[in-house]
Amino acid sequence: MFGRLMTMGISDDGLTPEELERIQSEEDLEAVFNSQKRARDFEENNNIEKGLEQIAGPSILSNYLENDLKAAVVEENDEELTDYSLLVERLIQKEREGARLAQKKQAKKMLESSNKRFQPVLPGSSVVIPVPSFDRAKGDFRNVMGTVMTEEGGFYQIGTSQGILPQMFTRNQFEPTATNFLSPDQVPDKKTTLRTTAIGASPIGGQGFFHCNCLTGCENDRCKCRRNKRVCNSKCHGSKSCKNSDNQ
Repeated sequence: MFGRLMTMGISDDGLTPEELERIQSEEDLEAVFNSQKRARDFEENNNIEKGLEQIAGPSILSNYLENDLKAAVVEENDEELTDYSLLVERLIQKEREGARLAQKKQAKKMLESSNKRFQPVLPGSSVVIPVPSFDRAKGDFRNVMGTVMTEEGGFYQIGTSQGILPQMFTRNQFEPTATNFLSPDQVPDKKTTLRTTAIGASPIGGQGFFHCNCLTGCENDRCKCRRNKRVCNSKCHGSKSCKNSDNQ
C-alpha cells in the first residue's frame, strides 16, 4: 500500500531496535510499554511547568511546593488542566486568600495589643482629652478635663464643665486620671463642643483676639471689653481715645 508492503507486528508500534531485542516474553513487552508511559507522563509534566513559567514567571512558581502545584493541576473530576492561564488564575487566587488570612491574623494581633494597652474606663471616671491645635490658642492648655458619662460597645460619651460633648470617643482618644475631679452630676445638661470647652478653660480667652470696636471712649458697659472685665488692647480701636486701658 502506497508503495510499500503492509507489515504487521510490534515493530510498527514505535519501539526502538534495542527495545525489540530485549523483548522475549509478554512481561518484557509490558515492561517496555510501562517505561514509555512513564516517559510520556514526565514529559507532559515538564510541558505544564514550562507553560506556567512562560505565563507567570519562575518567581510565582517558586512560592509553591510540588504538592500544591500538583493539586492545582488536577480539577475536581481528576482531569488535568490544559489551559495554563486558568491554572495561573488559581494560583493567584490562592495567594490572595493567603494574604487575606494574614491580614485578619495581623488585625487580631493589633486589636489584642490595643486592648491590653488601653484598659476599659468605668462611667464616672475623670479623664483628660487632647485638644487639637486648631481648636485652641497657643497659650491654652493642651488638654481639657472631663468625665465619662456612659459607655456602649467600646465608645464613650464624655461630659465637661461646659456640657456634654456630642461625639463618641474611643478608648485611645483620652487618658484616665488618678483622681476624680469632676462627677457626672456637675456636668450641665446641654451639648457643647471641644472648642467651646477649651475656650472656657483658657486663661487668655481662647482662640482669636478679644476686642471691641468702640468709638466713644469705652466709658460704659456698652464696651465689649469693659463688660467682660477686660482692658482694651491694640486690636480694639487703634489710636482713638479709650478709658478702659492700662493707662487709665
